[in-house]
Amino acid sequence: MSSDAEHDDEPEAGTREASPLELLIESTPARGPEPGVHSLVGMCTDARHPTLSGRVCVRWTDANGEHLRWLPVLHNLAIRERDQVLLLIPANTDGPVVIGVVDGFAKRPEPRSEPKHTVTLKPDESIRVVSEDGTELVAITPGESGPELRLLSADADLRLPGKLRLRAKAVTIEAEEGGVNIEANHDVNVRGEIVHLN
Repeated sequence: MSSDAEHDDEPEAGTREASPLELLIESTPARGPEPGVHSLVGMCTDARHPTLSGRVCVRWTDANGEHLRWLPVLHNLAIRERDQVLLLIPANTDGPVVIGVVDGFAKRPEPRSEPKHTVTLKPDESIRVVSEDGTELVAITPGESGPELRLLSADADLRLPGKLRLRAKAVTIEAEEGGVNIEANHDVNVRGEIVHLN
């Protein structure tokens, strides 16, 4: 006659004993998501770090909320305040890197150039460029109607390998002595609403 303990060791009808492979799979803990490369879009709030170069302040939002941090910038990127920037979080770092400007084709104000050297001139002062042998070449003086640029040699040539464009609201060419000669190896075109010939 068998005891109740012997009956308890027997599997119930309709059940199947798990294989070693199934037991191994069930005992393996579930792994979290692998760290990887992530990209985000943020907005630049300040393009000039107080002490470091190559850093901009960026505001962005992710699953953990809103962030505002100074981030490193990819080399040779021109980023301005209020630009939307593309952020990349490399797999082996814990912080984003700014790798591009999303709205770079949007119309933006021209960046203001920062003067490296400034010379203040009084009305009777000028800046002069002199050659090594003492010949005066160029003078810049503050005139009554604006700055004056003078070439101090008796004769001068203005040469450049490409095109020369002279742009202003109005242009006046005045010869105080002698005539005005225009020479070209191609056609000479004169365009205007009215062309006056003396």
